[in-house]
Amino acid sequence: MIVFVDEGGAKSPCNCVALGAVALTARYGVTYMELGRHLLERIRRLARVCRELKWSDIRRKADAQSVTRLISEAAE
Repeated sequence: MIVFVDEGGAKSPCNCVALGAVALTARYGVTYMELGRHLLERIRRLARVCRELKWSDIRRKADAQSVTRLISEAAE
């Protein structure tokens, strides 16, 4: 089992922090780095983003349901 975790938050106005996590099972012979990189690249392409991926990019530039579907497929 591999778990990718990221944090995000806003300093203003509430000084809030949120954690997001995706848990995946890697197939035999696939490293966790390959799995995560491949999934991230697919999401970046979908959102047309070349830099660090932000949830706001997904909301503005991609279909959140499509991204959720990609993550679900990777988890199978």
